[in-house]
Amino acid sequence: MWPILLALVLAALAFRFLPSRWVFQPDGVRFYDSDSYYHMRRIWMCLEHFPRVPIRDPFENHPFGGVTMWPPLHDTVIAAAILALGGAHPSENLVEEVGAVAPAILGALAVLPIYLIGRRLLGRREGIVAAALMAIQPAHVLYSAVGRPDQHVTEILLSGALYASLLGFRSFDLEASPASGWGRWRPRIAAALAATAAVLVWMGSLLFVCVAAGFGGLALLSRVGRTARPSEPLAEDFAAFFTLHVVTLAAGTRYLLAGMEVENTYVSFSWFQAHFSLLVAAAFVVGATTLVAVRSGAARALRALGPHLAILAVTAVLLVPTELGGTLSTTANALRHVNKTSHEVASSDASHHLLSYNAAWLRSIQEYTPLLYPGGKLDPRWALDYVGPILFLAPLVIVWLMARRRGAPREMRWLVPVWAVAVGAMALSQVKYVYLVSSLAAVLLADLLGEVRAAAGKIQLSESVRSLAVAVVAVVMLAPGLRYLSHFNAGYVDLPENERAALLALKAITPDPGSFVADDAVPSYGVMTFWDLGNYTLYLARRPVVANNNGYGFDDSIAFFLATTEAEAIAIIDRRKVRYAVLSDVTADLATVHELVSGSLAPYFSADASRRLKVQKPFEGLVYPRLFFADAGSIDPTVTPPLEHFRLVYEAAGPASAAFGRIVAPTKIFERVAEPRSGLPAWRPAPERRFARPSPRISAVAGPTSDPQPPTPRANYAYGHLTGLGRCCRFARPLASCPSRVTSRSPSR
Repeated sequence: MWPILLALVLAALAFRFLPSRWVFQPDGVRFYDSDSYYHMRRIWMCLEHFPRVPIRDPFENHPFGGVTMWPPLHDTVIAAAILALGGAHPSENLVEEVGAVAPAILGALAVLPIYLIGRRLLGRREGIVAAALMAIQPAHVLYSAVGRPDQHVTEILLSGALYASLLGFRSFDLEASPASGWGRWRPRIAAALAATAAVLVWMGSLLFVCVAAGFGGLALLSRVGRTARPSEPLAEDFAAFFTLHVVTLAAGTRYLLAGMEVENTYVSFSWFQAHFSLLVAAAFVVGATTLVAVRSGAARALRALGPHLAILAVTAVLLVPTELGGTLSTTANALRHVNKTSHEVASSDASHHLLSYNAAWLRSIQEYTPLLYPGGKLDPRWALDYVGPILFLAPLVIVWLMARRRGAPREMRWLVPVWAVAVGAMALSQVKYVYLVSSLAAVLLADLLGEVRAAAGKIQLSESVRSLAVAVVAVVMLAPGLRYLSHFNAGYVDLPENERAALLALKAITPDPGSFVADDAVPSYGVMTFWDLGNYTLYLARRPVVANNNGYGFDDSIAFFLATTEAEAIAIIDRRKVRYAVLSDVTADLATVHELVSGSLAPYFSADASRRLKVQKPFEGLVYPRLFFADAGSIDPTVTPPLEHFRLVYEAAGPASAAFGRIVAPTKIFERVAEPRSGLPAWRPAPERRFARPSPRISAVAGPTSDPQPPTPRANYAYGHLTGLGRCCRFARPLASCPSRVTSRSPSR
């Protein structure tokens, strides 16, 4: 059996290396998206402070600094691997190569817990099939591919380990001899460590803890209804798991947050996660004690579960100084910060700053699109590509699984519907959570194929016909995903080379603002970018940013780009202590954000009946077009004067933009200068401009008009928003090559 599993792990690794030619370039490693670059930034900080990862990041939300939302365990594991391979002072190449390869390895290892889940629920053969399906599951391949060191891959690995360990409780198997000592504690410890590690990787892993509670509760209720089956061993197994989980999570949180002051909130790593797990565990153990007492008497219930109640009570007392105040007050404390502007939160307390999420910012992110309604209309193509038809057949397969008499005991099978409801609701509400469905889809499809084979056997078909029937169903179920994977290596990295070159130039031509890895650094200046370029700037240029994909600085960034006067723009960047601004063609993105914020495209933009974007005359007077399209000059000198406090210091070669009768570089860097440069021409870094053929994408007031061009690897999703998502939702296009500038992560992830 192990040779087969090893072969499946290697096959899974090969699928996850499909985009390697895009990732490993002669001049360095390219990572998938902005979150990947920010994880690499965290890995560097962990290498400096190993084994702890600083919670506060002075290079975001400049000059205030920010609290990083993610727990640190995922980055710590990768940093530990780097130190093991490269010693105390690893090279930059080694750090980036290990960071790129790590997600593929972690993703391939997810095959093993899926095999255990399939074997324990369905049988050995179905377990192998589930593992094989996990190796090629499109959503999982995308989120665990090489060059994407995001924590999603570790979430799936640990949640699978949690569920496999829960199914390994000896109390589920009544025919086995009673276990004692290590034999009974081993799955309890494994489940508790998997749950704790999952929460320390992603605060949203509390979802997995809730799945465990729902599974345990339904399994216990199912057993209570059967007088021949004792309920105390099962209740004790789950109670021991929850107790160990709460204790280890509290200890881990205490260690990681030692000396740090953070808000109790679910949108970032804090004591909230330990409080929530404690409340879930207490509710489960109290409920289990009541059930056992009703059936077997209070004495037996207290003998089996009393020690766990006592440990949880002591833990609750110890957590009182961490602002434990019950479910309502703790949750209310977290909800206070939802949809506040980052400036409001940052200015509320100078000692620490909570990540916040502006409502308009959230609505501008492609990943928040419902899986089945990507453009506001029912469209199942994304679901078919990422998961396959099994997503739509899942309710029938689950009912079939729960109703049949053969196979695992029914109390074990309760895991599947609870698991499906939890991850299904997440994925259907937001497409970015589709990876959570990947492991469940592999198990359900394995069950479906097993039932097809069993049904063919019942009608006495030959072995060859049964195999053919299974193969036909498998092809139908897998075809959309395999087609998706066939496009997977057509394009992967979403940062255009001109923007990468500009950020590397920013690092080379600007003074060092301060230590990149020190958690107490005080950067001497900041950089203003459109928010979705923030994490790239932070890592590639090693420069602090005002706005990034973590939600900080959104308001000030948009206010700068939509400033109507130079004085207004200068006030923003001076308050934010900004010295340089990196600009590219974000006209369409600004239109989307302006519409989300104001409720209308007017007065700067309009759209025709087909939702094609047009620029209106007042747009010319904004600071952004005067900077980007006129090099700090004026598009129309009779209306607006040149900008006196900005100087062009760099412009990148590459595909040019055409608007307002001008052909301009794709990316530019401006410096804020103190002395007015009235009457002076903008500084040019080279005697000639070497731009590629211009690709006009908007209708300019004073320039040429044309239809939109095909999207570049990192083209504007905002433009897709204004054209009905036609380009973004093109059938069979991988998410990696969708026209998306906005790939930031969820606040609850």
